[in-house]
Amino acid sequence: GQVTIRWPLPPGYRGPLFAIAVVYGFLPFVVPAGFFVWALVSHEFFPLFGFLIAVCLALVNECAIKPICAAFLPRSFTARPRQAASKKPGMPSGHCLNAYSIGAWCALECALEPGPLHGGWLLCILAVCIPVPWARVYNRDHTVAQVSISCGLGLIVGIAAFTIRHAYFSGKEMPWDAPGVRY
Repeated sequence: GQVTIRWPLPPGYRGPLFAIAVVYGFLPFVVPAGFFVWALVSHEFFPLFGFLIAVCLALVNECAIKPICAAFLPRSFTARPRQAASKKPGMPSGHCLNAYSIGAWCALECALEPGPLHGGWLLCILAVCIPVPWARVYNRDHTVAQVSISCGLGLIVGIAAFTIRHAYFSGKEMPWDAPGVRY
């Protein structure tokens, strides 16, 4: 599962850093939710594409990538730390995978193709996404190796998302529009 709820809190899970880490654990879901609201309000394809990246990646990770990793990689690598609240396989971290794919995609969009995403929003998105691996390790939900590999995969997915959007949907408000048609 993508969300781990800890209640009651076990010993050692208290204090401001724990609270900050818990919040950062949930923030990877805020950016796609923001894209969803933006798409509903604006009827633009760009935020819809961002939302779909996150949803599809979460589903593929939970339904395919984690089971494949659990089947073919040693348990010592895929298992979560013994203190983790969830005992399901932790490789790869869906939080890190989503955070870094969205972060990489948005950074590329802003840097290479200025358009609907401006620098202020990019800074907010990166502030939400970059600390996620720290939070997942600090809360003992994943190992350093798990979040490192997940972030690397996320960067690859973000680059692929940027490439796909520009190869197939560049200059379109919606994918079904004729090239160059804007509303």
